[in-house]
Amino acid sequence: MKIQKIIPYVFILPFFVMYAAFMAGPLGYAIVLSLYKFRTLLAPRRFVGLLNYKHLFADPRFLNSLVVIGKYSAIAIPVTLGIAILLAILLNVHFKGRSIFRLIFFLPVITSLVAASIFFRLILADEIGILNHILRVIGLPGYRWLNDPKLLLPSLITVTTWRIFGFFLIIFLAALQNIPQELYEAAKVDGASVTQALFRITLPLLFPTIFFCIIIATIGSIQLFDEPYILFTTHGGVELKDEILTPAVYLYATGFETFRLPKAAAMGFIMSCIIFSLALLEIRLMGKRGGFGQ
Repeated sequence: MKIQKIIPYVFILPFFVMYAAFMAGPLGYAIVLSLYKFRTLLAPRRFVGLLNYKHLFADPRFLNSLVVIGKYSAIAIPVTLGIAILLAILLNVHFKGRSIFRLIFFLPVITSLVAASIFFRLILADEIGILNHILRVIGLPGYRWLNDPKLLLPSLITVTTWRIFGFFLIIFLAALQNIPQELYEAAKVDGASVTQALFRITLPLLFPTIFFCIIIATIGSIQLFDEPYILFTTHGGVELKDEILTPAVYLYATGFETFRLPKAAAMGFIMSCIIFSLALLEIRLMGKRGGFGQ
């Protein structure tokens, strides 16, 4: 009898061990690290309390990185989810070759981030870029997609949208297939148009899924690292232009290129708090709207 009571705990024990080793442990160590001042891990440490956080909020590059990711999220999330919803509705219609299109749209999701970023760097390069070559062939001027401050953010949004929209496309497809067809048949009998069915049946029933995707996309935006680091840097994150500097890239540059580990640890904790706060806010708003079972 005692063995039967112990068995369930034996099965969940590995989870808690892994969580402590790779999540809770490193997070706790990073918080402690952020309260000290030192240059290397082997150097003497001096307790400074919240001084690293004070310096961080006085750092114009860190504050600018928060503004950059705010601009990015405000544009990239609606564009990405809008494309995903539109294509999901189109691919939810039965037609020959539908599975092939689903596969094509999902391929960027499983493509290596590094390989995709390098590929787009070749496409968007100033002199040898494929895109500029095509523009010159048809008589249009080329653009400095990876160097013009005005084009940095649009270029980044284009690349990340291409990479991630397929992930949300699959989620929306699954949600659409769970909508009872009887609702559309009843609407058709009542004389509702396709547009009316879209705005009165499809989108309202998709709202919980849309909100879930907004939360996931927001978390992913704050953690954005690979594309800006590979696309726009030649000598690491320290050299990255302020117009495209994201918090994750600045954290990496601070901790692993300039070796200011306490400051990087404080930055990571602040980013975690921002992610948690935004996710909690969105979930509470979702609950008031009537989602998540309410």
